[in-house]
Amino acid sequence: MNELIQKIWSTDGVLLDKNNDGIIDGVSLFINFEEDYFPPALFDVFARIGYETTALSFNFFDRNNQRFHLKWEKSERTQLEMKDSKITIYYKTEEELNHLLSTIASEGLSYREEAVVPEIESIEDIWTFAGFGNHFEASPYRELSVGYHLDHHLPIEVGKAFCELIARASLLSTQFILPWRDREKAIVKITMKEQEQLALQLVEKNHLSFQGKLSEIPEIVKTVSRAKHWSEGGNFGYWEKELKRLPFKDDLMLEFQWQDESEEEKIDAVLRRYKDQIAEARIFISKDLQKRTELAEAWKRKVHTDQVEVFSSFKTAYHWIEEVIIPQYRNEAFDKVIISAVEDNLPNGLELNIRWIQEVYPIDLLVEREWGIAHENVMFDCVPNQESTYIVYGEKDGARSELGRLHVPVKRIDYVNGKNYAYPSTTAVELLLKDGERITELIDSSRASFYEFYLKEILPAVKEQVKDYEQGQGHIVPFFDRIEIDVWMNESERKLGIDEERVSSLEALHEDLYFNTLDYFAHWGEEVEGKPFYAPGGVYPFMHLTEEDKPRAKVKVFRYSNDTLPEVVTDTLYFNASFEMDYISAMKDGVRLQHPVHSFEIKKEHPHHEVEDFLQRSPYKVVVPDESFRHEQIPVIECYLPTEEEYEASLKMTLHKPTIIIEAGHHSNEVSSTYAVMQLIDQFTSEQLKKINIVVIPLANVDGYMLLKRLMSEHPEWKHHAARFNAVGLEYSYVRFSKSVFGEGNIMPELLRKWAPDVIIDDHGIPSHEWVQPFAGYNSPPRFPVSYFLPSAKMYGICRVPQNVERQLHVDNFNAVVNVVSDEIGKTSISEMNDYWRERFKKYGNDWLPEVFLLEEAEHLNFYFDQIEADPTSYYSIGRYPNWIAADIITEAADEIVYDEVLASCVEAQMVFNSAVIEQLAQSEIVYASETERFRERPIRLVNKLTEGNA
Repeated sequence: MNELIQKIWSTDGVLLDKNNDGIIDGVSLFINFEEDYFPPALFDVFARIGYETTALSFNFFDRNNQRFHLKWEKSERTQLEMKDSKITIYYKTEEELNHLLSTIASEGLSYREEAVVPEIESIEDIWTFAGFGNHFEASPYRELSVGYHLDHHLPIEVGKAFCELIARASLLSTQFILPWRDREKAIVKITMKEQEQLALQLVEKNHLSFQGKLSEIPEIVKTVSRAKHWSEGGNFGYWEKELKRLPFKDDLMLEFQWQDESEEEKIDAVLRRYKDQIAEARIFISKDLQKRTELAEAWKRKVHTDQVEVFSSFKTAYHWIEEVIIPQYRNEAFDKVIISAVEDNLPNGLELNIRWIQEVYPIDLLVEREWGIAHENVMFDCVPNQESTYIVYGEKDGARSELGRLHVPVKRIDYVNGKNYAYPSTTAVELLLKDGERITELIDSSRASFYEFYLKEILPAVKEQVKDYEQGQGHIVPFFDRIEIDVWMNESERKLGIDEERVSSLEALHEDLYFNTLDYFAHWGEEVEGKPFYAPGGVYPFMHLTEEDKPRAKVKVFRYSNDTLPEVVTDTLYFNASFEMDYISAMKDGVRLQHPVHSFEIKKEHPHHEVEDFLQRSPYKVVVPDESFRHEQIPVIECYLPTEEEYEASLKMTLHKPTIIIEAGHHSNEVSSTYAVMQLIDQFTSEQLKKINIVVIPLANVDGYMLLKRLMSEHPEWKHHAARFNAVGLEYSYVRFSKSVFGEGNIMPELLRKWAPDVIIDDHGIPSHEWVQPFAGYNSPPRFPVSYFLPSAKMYGICRVPQNVERQLHVDNFNAVVNVVSDEIGKTSISEMNDYWRERFKKYGNDWLPEVFLLEEAEHLNFYFDQIEADPTSYYSIGRYPNWIAADIITEAADEIVYDEVLASCVEAQMVFNSAVIEQLAQSEIVYASETERFRERPIRLVNKLTEGNA
């Protein structure tokens, strides 16, 4: 009999592989009720039906060309027969019929002890985004533990209805326990009760009661059985989403105005004091060359001398070499140019000792373009105690001659921690008087003047307002909603025509205002709690280039409404006369209320045009696991072979073949990943999807992207780090696996629960051009242990590897990913771009400070090994679930922010990287402990092409 039962549960029996991928995705069975008797053990059979497949539709009780018919007949002996298209159970007694049905249902089942067991704490929990029942932790194994406490002699229509409910619940589970009927130890208990009003009631936790007239109960059971969760465009549970949605409040907390004299006015005041005494004047001001030329002529007339030079006070030496040295010596055929920069070692300064080398970047490429000397022959020295900030030498045939020297004035400015200083180059007037006296007056630039006002007046006022904060603020919720900073200044702004480089003093101010605000509150956290506040609130610096002489600014600080998600428990779901879900009764924060049942509409409109274009035509399933803090939908695209069945089980799909999740747009100013995944999806083939499931989050940080669009409307090519986090400046990955108001942080946990993926790729980006922060040591922010001052690659990778678990497999998988990706990158022009940027990174950083300008080199790209702790409370996916996730990978493309051919190259790099990992996972061997084991071994061992090649 065992062989016969095994045949029933095979593709020679009732099971179908409709899309030919080797995975069961349908059941073809008609249940023929020839007798007026419903055998309770049929519930167990339907549990097995749902268990065996990854997809099904409810067509078991109507003839529809099913392959097999199941029926039972009274007989002198009890036996099972399978002949032609009929499965017949001959039974002597009802007890023996039910015993045989239970035997058919239980034959060959397997179990995993580590499976999670979902519970029902609210009616919404019945059908969740992840399946049946509510469970906080993700797992590849989900156990269904239900006991049906129903009358022993059920009307057939009631029994049929509950069979659908059982099959649907079992479909969404990887294992179940039999028998179901009257099982007292079951987690979830289902009963029914006759009454007038049609309802589903949660009597207590895990106890569901279907209520109504006996003739009507089957209809409401079917309604529930066939309901779809709101994330799929259905209506089940959406009432709780509506009840928990917090209103957006725009509450102004503080407002400031600032205005200052122009830098020209401040310089004029100095020149007036020494008007008739000046023999020579050297002036530094933050203006472009045309404006400085005009000012030079005007000041010559004012001080009655032709000996007036006006230099840029921003990237001073770069401009000096460009405007003075190159034109003066353009016709000299030097073999080499040596730029000797003084080693920076000012007291308690944040600047690196190579700061003055950084400030001339990318001078070697300018020399090559304008002077014809190969950039390899433009070299740097970093000299301690050199008298001048810079000395430029030309070298020919081994002979060196000095071409010029420059002293760059700097002015000390407090850093936000109260301990360190920055020494930015500054506006200044250097005078040689007619009597030989030399005078230097340092003047705050407009940027420095506003920054100091911001640091000393605004930030302390904000801190004073939020000092009585609540627990968790500054960490997982902010102190304030956002600080909006509008600055109007007349500054230099130009693109250099060298790579993506530009001169933009206002972009530098934008970055300083953003990151230094974060560091201000991080330092406050260390003072009061011994740990940084990493989530103070959103910081929105809007910089406006203007022709106005006087700089000005306006700052608004908006209050954060520290509302928590309300506790909602739905205990009753009511149905109308047409047996449709009508309204619910629930407790919201202890208050009883009623709420109508609405459907959720998955929008095809989207803030990102590429995503919107795809949503309009998506051939794949689109779901919305959650909404952003600002109530924007966050769509997810689930790519797998279609089954044409109505209900599908994602976890079962992962049970049988590997799954990868790709997250794009995590930091919204890292722009290439969304374009890349949209193009990548269009390249997926049926052959790929026979081997692997691919889940794509095309734009994880929608609120950040909305801010990015505002910022880019005025400055389309800046880095705009202010838009990298969510609407209130939170790195939302920090609130994953918590009950948070930030829905963007819930997307990955929900997908982990639903799909239990093998591999996760989080696509990111780095600046495409120089990262300048004069008020934080010129380099990229001190909060980063390594430098992002300039791109280190066109594309590189990072792999998170948990340390305190069985580590070797994860290390092997890291090496496998490195080898596979490197091999694919090596076949493209990206490899040459990586070589180019690696040499740039070495020349301007790694050769001098290798620990700050870190390089971990593979053959065709840099690949970094990120050691993390395995911890069941970790918000890193592989850190939380190292026992079944095989790889957690980050990509980094130089895409902040680029267009046209450069964007296309970043998109290509992301696609090549992601495609390599997808193909690697698809080719990796699925291993089972035995021929009868249905659970594959995890973490999967990723195929390593390099090892295979050596073998």
